Amino acid sequence: MHLYKEQITGEEVMQYCLSTILDGQARLGGRIIMLECRHIKSLIDFYDKFGFKKLEKDYGKNELFQLFRILQENDLIDYGNDN
Repeated sequence: MHLYKEQITGEEVMQYCLSTILDGQARLGGRIIMLECRHIKSLIDFYDKFGFKKLEKDYGKNELFQLFRILQENDLIDYGNDN
């Protein structure tokens, strides 16, 4: 059942998630985003559109795929140095 399918898109949800992650990155540091998902081609393709790559390893039958994205300099938010 897709209760909100007509009200919000996956792209909008992903943009919100990435914005929140980048805000946290600016405050805490870090350069890698990792996520896990089921082996569903449309999911893998969706995350690929946002720059995520599958971590290449031998996955078990029911194991979730691990995907990652390395943040580039132009992705990062600079709030300046308060020190």
